[in-house]
Amino acid sequence: MIFERLGNIIVKRYKLILILWVIVFLVCTPLILNANQVVTYQQQTLSAGQTDSDKASAIINEQFPTSTSNSSMIIVLETDDVSSPQIRDFILKLEHQVKSDSSIQYFESNIPGAFPNDFITVYTVQNYILAQAVPGINTGMYQTVSLVKFVWGIPALYLQYYLKSFGNNRKATAKMNTMIQEMGGGDQQMTKMLSEYFSVFYTSWHADRFHFRWVLHPKLRAERAARLAIEKLTSNPDIPTAQSQMMLAIANTFNITTFMNEQMEREFAVGYIAKSANITDTHFLNEIYDLGNLANKSSEDSNATVQNFVSTIVIPNGTIDTYPIQLPADIRSSFVSPDGHATIISLAFTKGAEWTDSNNTKPVVENVKKIREKISQLKETEHIQDLETSVTGDAPISLDLQESMSSDFSLIEFVTIPILIILMGLFFRSVVTPVLPIGAVMVALGLSQAVVYFIGTVVAHVDSDTTTMLFSILMAVGTDYSIFIIARFREERIKGASREEAVKTSVTWAGESITTSGATVIIAFMSLGIASYSMIRVMGFVLGLSILVALLISLTLVPSLLMVIGNRVFWPNNKQRFKNHAKRILQRREAGKHGYFYKAARFSVQHAKAVILVAVIISIPATYIYVTAETSFDFIGTMPKVESITGMNAMTSGFGAGRIMPSTVVIVFDQPVLMQDGSYDTSSLQAIEDVSSALARNTIVHEVDGPTRPYGATVDYANIAKLSVNDQSKIREFIGQDNRTVRLTFVLNAQPTSKKAVDSVPNLRSTVATTLSNKDVEEVYVGGSTAGMYDIMLSMGSEFNQMELLVVIGIFIVLVIVLGSLILPAFALISIGLSISWSFAATFLIFQNWLGVPILWLIPLILFIMLMGLGMDYNIFILTRIREEVHNGKSDEEAIVDAVDWTGGIITALAIIMGCAIGVLMLSSTKMLAEFGFAITFAILLDAMVVRTYIVPAAMKLLGRWNWYAPGPLQRERKEMKRK
Repeated sequence: MIFERLGNIIVKRYKLILILWVIVFLVCTPLILNANQVVTYQQQTLSAGQTDSDKASAIINEQFPTSTSNSSMIIVLETDDVSSPQIRDFILKLEHQVKSDSSIQYFESNIPGAFPNDFITVYTVQNYILAQAVPGINTGMYQTVSLVKFVWGIPALYLQYYLKSFGNNRKATAKMNTMIQEMGGGDQQMTKMLSEYFSVFYTSWHADRFHFRWVLHPKLRAERAARLAIEKLTSNPDIPTAQSQMMLAIANTFNITTFMNEQMEREFAVGYIAKSANITDTHFLNEIYDLGNLANKSSEDSNATVQNFVSTIVIPNGTIDTYPIQLPADIRSSFVSPDGHATIISLAFTKGAEWTDSNNTKPVVENVKKIREKISQLKETEHIQDLETSVTGDAPISLDLQESMSSDFSLIEFVTIPILIILMGLFFRSVVTPVLPIGAVMVALGLSQAVVYFIGTVVAHVDSDTTTMLFSILMAVGTDYSIFIIARFREERIKGASREEAVKTSVTWAGESITTSGATVIIAFMSLGIASYSMIRVMGFVLGLSILVALLISLTLVPSLLMVIGNRVFWPNNKQRFKNHAKRILQRREAGKHGYFYKAARFSVQHAKAVILVAVIISIPATYIYVTAETSFDFIGTMPKVESITGMNAMTSGFGAGRIMPSTVVIVFDQPVLMQDGSYDTSSLQAIEDVSSALARNTIVHEVDGPTRPYGATVDYANIAKLSVNDQSKIREFIGQDNRTVRLTFVLNAQPTSKKAVDSVPNLRSTVATTLSNKDVEEVYVGGSTAGMYDIMLSMGSEFNQMELLVVIGIFIVLVIVLGSLILPAFALISIGLSISWSFAATFLIFQNWLGVPILWLIPLILFIMLMGLGMDYNIFILTRIREEVHNGKSDEEAIVDAVDWTGGIITALAIIMGCAIGVLMLSSTKMLAEFGFAITFAILLDAMVVRTYIVPAAMKLLGRWNWYAPGPLQRERKEMKRK
């Protein structure tokens, strides 16, 4: 036998084995120390498949390499009135403190004059809109003044020349024409305009040459001629209505005497702009007038003047409810909730949340800490009552989960190790024995970090949930395997075997059991490696390889240490005490005195049909729940109640929680949307707006951004050339590098990974496809986090069927080889199926129905895979022991009862130890881990105390001679018995 030979090697070469393990640990130390670099605390939906969301992501990365920030952060402020001056000051001070702190790094850069990218608040947007409006208002007012001078300056100048020439029209006209040429300054268009106006004026002036009244009053004559000239000019349909109205107003308001009155000019310009622009705050307009004529300044000076005016005078002295130019409702709703109780601040960074610099720190995560500290300090100094703040986004979630996991891990570690030590101490009645399994597990945990680093580097980053599960599962499996070896060593020593014989027998028989068990667990976990969902794939590789390490340690390191320590491992129950203990056990058995497990096994074989019937009756409703239970996709809902999650929940009702993880539509048109001459294809823009409008009408969609809605509200996309330069630049951001690809982003009202959001994906995709069905479109995809989760759900459903089949076949083959039977492996799989259905039913009823915690869709799928491995342990332990008893010549019934009797205590102890090790996951603040912890613990205890103790003996009794049935080449036990 393989394990018999392994036992011989260990007995002879145990010192060499110990040295080899020391060398292995030293070699792996650098990897162990760097394991945390590949651990991620972000819930990701990365897929290796070619789903619609994958294709959308690939196109965005190719066509929009700088379209989105690598990471974002949202600050949520909640109070009774977020538009109050106190909240305004809080936001402005926070912006100043954060942006002026050089230690807060990697902000997105801003383009002067363009919409800001780095720190965006409702006041940032208000500032931007005001800064865009002020130059136009200023120009409008000074152009109005210029028009006043134009309308009355020509008549006044002519009147001056007329009076100086003593009423000589010819001389006055000649001087006027000369002056017009000088005023034109070589500008033919200006000269022509002045000449035309003078010509019309002079015609009216000349028409009154025979009217004695006007001839005697030249000033009145000039004013009359000017007004008649303006009336004639404004009757021209080519002149815009607004300009005509202004010229008439100037003609009726001013005269030759008053048109040079600067105060009147100012009042007229302010009043006219106030009326035409519907701005009631004339103080604001007067302040803009006081900036001087910005057109006479350089672009740089003009922008600086405007920005200083808006940011230091207008913004600090008003609120979003009182500013003279209000935010459009669509834009305001993106930053202020409808009830006015919440507002958000958006921050963007050039580096991702998980990006690590040369100092091995994560700068964006560090930014979160600093920003939270500034918010806390500012809240203390501002003394705003009832102000609730929360910082959320990918980096804050990563930080909060890291801290939460660290806290959970410390608690789990603090609870697990003492419990295991106490349980092992009680079972072995020794204070030394627990040290050996715990030490072996610590070595396995250390080496498992090397596995984490390797997988995290070669495959993908390792999710933090996986590392927490790794600790609990290795503590459970590692101690179980080590204890099983030690317990068999003790049993053989009780029977009188020497140290060498006891170690050899332990490795031969217990080694075969734990190897078989380990093989099933490894097969189960490694089957997860075929998943396209990276979190599951990496989890499978990490857990599978780490359990292999724990198995090798239990098979080689633990027996080698037993060779060194011997019976001292049972101190103080060693030497004479151990001999007395062994003598008492043997005397009780010889006297026919047996404990609970012997009686339970006897009961089961005597009432086999009743036991199986009860098991079937219980399994029917449990299986129904397993098959029909409605599960959730809401990863966020299962996260701990930390600040970042609180912030996401606060965003849900007012802004759409999907703002942090927006959805996308990628459209690739047949022809360019943006032409080489800078114009846009109108039919393509209309198709884009049709899609945007169709999405916006869906009740689950909060906001849609795209070329026709660059800020969430529809613009005049039919006349893009007439929009501001900044608006055109913003529109260009939604057009890909090939000028054919268009990106839309839309924010959902529901949390991106909630069931409501994920369930909406088919409808949203159908809406997009239907709207574009008759358009010239080459490709169209709906992507983003929500669509990615939906695609993963579809692919994982198919993949899990493959995994389940792979696990069942793999475990069946292993058991057939070990047990030499076709029937027992099939029964073992069925019995684990019972445990899985019972366990999931209990988990569903307790967590979802009683506690109101949703069951993630991953739970039943991964539970099946895990329990097929972990839950098989005790079946294997009991079945291999029964085979050993049969091998030693006992009848099936005797072998069953004696095997349960001899292994009952140790298997129950192992189950309790494993249950405690994994059950402490229920202490985790992450509900997914708590659900896993409960489900696996329940199944393990159920399997060890019910399935293994009652159902296995009953079933084997009913199977009788079929227990060891297998075709000739596969038979093992009968061949070995004949050989013996």
